[in-house]
Amino acid sequence: MRKHLGLYPGGEATTVFAEELKEYDVSKGTISLPWNKELPTELIQTIARWCYKEYKKDSIDDDGAY
Repeated sequence: MRKHLGLYPGGEATTVFAEELKEYDVSKGTISLPWNKELPTELIQTIARWCYKEYKKDSIDDDGAY
């Protein structure tokens, strides 16, 4: 039986949000959220928005195309 939900935002994201993630198990860019706690939806949204902005930059070619 699974005991957690895994999120995989990458190592840079887990470093940036280390303070907010201190009560969760974090390893190599992975966040483990236990099933027996309420999901931190606001934190998940914040990390997702950060990832979108951060990684979007890396996916744009010199001509501006994705």
